Amino acid sequence: MIEKIASESGKAYQSLLDYWNMGASRSITKLVELYMASPSPPTTRYSTVAGWSSRYNWKERIEAEIIAIAKQNESVAIEERAKLFNKQFDLIYDALEVAETAKQSINFEKTSVAQFTGILTAIHKMLADLRTNDTTKVALTDVDGKKPYEGKVDESTILAIAARFDKANE
Repeated sequence: MIEKIASESGKAYQSLLDYWNMGASRSITKLVELYMASPSPPTTRYSTVAGWSSRYNWKERIEAEIIAIAKQNESVAIEERAKLFNKQFDLIYDALEVAETAKQSINFEKTSVAQFTGILTAIHKMLADLRTNDTTKVALTDVDGKKPYEGKVDESTILAIAARFDKANE
């Protein structure tokens, strides 16, 4: 918010705020026209508003406020990008964990073609679910019925696991 200058009258400051609230199309002429249609404006004289604008540096103060808002918005955008990066990094870490667990836990020699087909069907269903969600909960079950991994993964993890099963199924 634009700060009031100590020597600035209440009417002059109110006019500055009204001028600010007009947005990018603001002009002193338009402000005076609004005041002429208003029941109790700070003034209806163009020369008074123009004098306040000049004396209290309205343009410079508004430019400074616009720059301050832009910097604040940029700061928020940087924070949002950092959150997104951290979320993606967590998903990649989870994917690596799933791949390593699957590699160590699934006995490819004891898994039949039918079991591979079942696994691939489950993976493809999870892929379909991922089209509407960022992550899904996955439970990989080996031929002994054990669940070597249960947790959240992203689409790339499932694609990598599916590719491994597809190669084993050839």
